[in-house]
Amino acid sequence: MQPLAGLHSKPRLVVTTQQQQQQLLQGKDVVMAFYDAYNRRDLAAIQDLIADDISYHDLVYAEPHEGREAVMAWLKKVRRYAPDDLKFVIEDITDGDAAKVGVKWHVQCGDGVFFPFSRGCSFITINSRGKMQTVRDVVEPSTKPGDATLLLLGALTPLIRKLGPAADPANLKRLPIAAAAVWALYVGYMSIVMLSTAVPGAPAIATPPAVFQELLQESINLWWINDALTALNLSFIPNTPCPPVSEAVFNFVLGWCLMFLPVMLTDGPSEKVEKKGVWFTTIMFITNVFFIPFMALRAMPEPFEPAAAAAAAAPSSSSSSAAVQRQRKVAVPGSQRLPGWSPALGAFGGFIGVFAIYWALAGRPEFGDLTARWDYFQATFNSNRVFWAFMLDMGLFYIWQLSFLQAAPAQYKFLPYFGLAGWLIAGGTAQDAEDVLQDPKWPEKWPFRPEDFLRYDESDDSVFYDAPRFVYHIDDAAVKSLTDFYSTVFPPAGQDDVALLDICSSWVSHYPPGYTAGKIVALGMNEEELKANKQVSEYVVHDLNLEPDLPFPDNSFDVVTNAVSVDYLNKPLEVFQEIHRVLKPGGKAYMSFSNRCFPTKAIALWTATGDEDHIYIVGSYFHYSVPGGFLAPQAKDISPRGGLFGKSDPIKGGAAAVGAVAAAAEATAVPVSVKGMGPAGMSGQ
Repeated sequence: MQPLAGLHSKPRLVVTTQQQQQQLLQGKDVVMAFYDAYNRRDLAAIQDLIADDISYHDLVYAEPHEGREAVMAWLKKVRRYAPDDLKFVIEDITDGDAAKVGVKWHVQCGDGVFFPFSRGCSFITINSRGKMQTVRDVVEPSTKPGDATLLLLGALTPLIRKLGPAADPANLKRLPIAAAAVWALYVGYMSIVMLSTAVPGAPAIATPPAVFQELLQESINLWWINDALTALNLSFIPNTPCPPVSEAVFNFVLGWCLMFLPVMLTDGPSEKVEKKGVWFTTIMFITNVFFIPFMALRAMPEPFEPAAAAAAAAPSSSSSSAAVQRQRKVAVPGSQRLPGWSPALGAFGGFIGVFAIYWALAGRPEFGDLTARWDYFQATFNSNRVFWAFMLDMGLFYIWQLSFLQAAPAQYKFLPYFGLAGWLIAGGTAQDAEDVLQDPKWPEKWPFRPEDFLRYDESDDSVFYDAPRFVYHIDDAAVKSLTDFYSTVFPPAGQDDVALLDICSSWVSHYPPGYTAGKIVALGMNEEELKANKQVSEYVVHDLNLEPDLPFPDNSFDVVTNAVSVDYLNKPLEVFQEIHRVLKPGGKAYMSFSNRCFPTKAIALWTATGDEDHIYIVGSYFHYSVPGGFLAPQAKDISPRGGLFGKSDPIKGGAAAVGAVAAAAEATAVPVSVKGMGPAGMSGQ
């Protein structure tokens, strides 16, 4: 979980929306066009008929195909395997409804030959842009159980009634199959390492005293600390040199162990494992004797909590259950925000790895040259069970690294040891801002709770805004980035028929210098600040948290902007509905935000989550405010690159485009990200 924003100098996101006027076909026409394109094998035509976020469930599959890309990939596979003369024949189809269509069909091949067991029906919904939004195909079963189905129904109903939601076949996924596999691995590991005589060396339970003595000396000299202290005449413990190859392996394994700590503490699935500090301590002492059980517990499914099931469907955003609180820490699936000390630990671990390799090759010259060291490695590997187990541990650690770093770029994920070190040094950012909303898998219902939009300070906002603040609330680099971004997306200046609205505004809107339009309106809380805004032609004093309605007619503005204030909206869906209403067809809305805020006035959901979560949250406002009204949210990083080591304070942002007619307008949401925040403040600019 990120620390509360507002304590650092960092900004965040921008979101855009664009309305598009379209002449919509009746639902029947769209569906008939789809089947005609399918029979012609015209995938390009099909792609034009389906929505970006289509959900297509052919019930011969356990799960629906989600999204245009997945559906098109599936249809390409169908085309590859299904003969060209296999075609759908429409028997009947509903008419007169633009949004819902039912169709009855069968399949034939050759010269009108009926294909056995091919009768079926489909239920399709069409969005307001005339695109197929959901499809469910139900096909005739090839077996005909007849009355046996009635007997089975009578027998199973009491059981299903007792099981309740747990009877859902989807919950088969919740069986601890992965955890059972890891436990099986543990049984094998312990049997081989501790008891088996089929691998090199005596079983671990019969480890010779000389090996224990060597392990003790290597532990005393962990990461060559006692060597260093002895060289400085500061050690009070006798330093007994051990073979450098053995020391190198020992320290390399424990360096790898050490670097797992930050990911264990912040990894979403690991949240279900209690007392991680105790687990980590034991892992440092006996490696996979405890690491494998930890990974088995990590692999367990989340506890089933029926009351929270609907909210838990959100991909790691919010919910009322403890399980969803774990998800909330990883709002972007697979993302990981590591502790602030992770880069230092990664650098230390990387140094240990490099030094261990050097030590194995050249440390303690009295132990011989490379040939002697290779001979030692082979002889020890084939005779010392503990040394052999350390090599096995490295292999398992690589598997654990792959598991923990699932969302990491390949150069971190797949490079053993040093990839994990690099991941820690990089701070563990799983996704670029642009990737967050590429496939968000929005749950069916609004996933957030009313309490998510409470604030620490629920006093009247007018009191907070009573005194004007003539300061920037993002730093100069972020201001320039945001202004440059606006200059690339705004309509050309000087057009009398163009109107812009800046909500949650202040004494400056960060618009391009000299930008003019027929009307530029600032809406904010402090009249003195709004009067001083030279970038607007008029202003309105209005509290959106008290009254989310925008005091403007429908289809009034070409552009709506909000700079670093979306985190203070406690009725965001209502406000975004109003944004949708006042935008003209073809209009755009941009929401920019930073990881800076005044934490007592920001909503609880915002202060409890991190950068990638905020992109997801703002994108969800577009998605849920007007169902089917906004196109798929997207994000763009417009962060300035400057400051120490090329870094600057972060801002993120996005955009949504409204595109439909009148109140049924559709929009596209495009969150954008900018970095660079200045003095703390809550006013919109």
